[in-house]
Amino acid sequence: VEKLGSNWVCAFPRFPNDMDAHYEQWKWWFEKHIPFMRDNIVCVGHSLGGVFLAAYLGRQTLPVHCAQLHLVAPVLSEGDFILPESLEHITEQVSRIYIYHSEDDAVVPISHSETYAHKLPGAEFVRFTDRGHFFSQSEFPELVARIIGE
Repeated sequence: VEKLGSNWVCAFPRFPNDMDAHYEQWKWWFEKHIPFMRDNIVCVGHSLGGVFLAAYLGRQTLPVHCAQLHLVAPVLSEGDFILPESLEHITEQVSRIYIYHSEDDAVVPISHSETYAHKLPGAEFVRFTDRGHFFSQSEFPELVARIIGE
């Protein structure tokens, strides 16, 4: 967070029941944060958080402009976290989309992100070989650089 600098306000909402997660509960919790969002928001979702953001933005319209969406090793579906058939609604309301995945991810196969890249043709797909599921990564300079526009 400190790498982003003082021009950024960061929120890390902890979603309910992450060990027994349900889409409608996460949707309710996410929508509690919408009144605090401002135009040009940047959304980052990792793993289940990635499919949540994609499913939500694929169906709903944020009342603020979303400048960037970053999906880090997103799953395609898990339980009741299911993507809509088309992700066109995401591209209509998000200016820039980035997908990050590592070939050595033992939790989510890279084919999931390849499917996202196919369904989101304007997205930039950043492929790694040695980051696993990004759990033990203390820094993510590629993500920070894209957020701040380097």
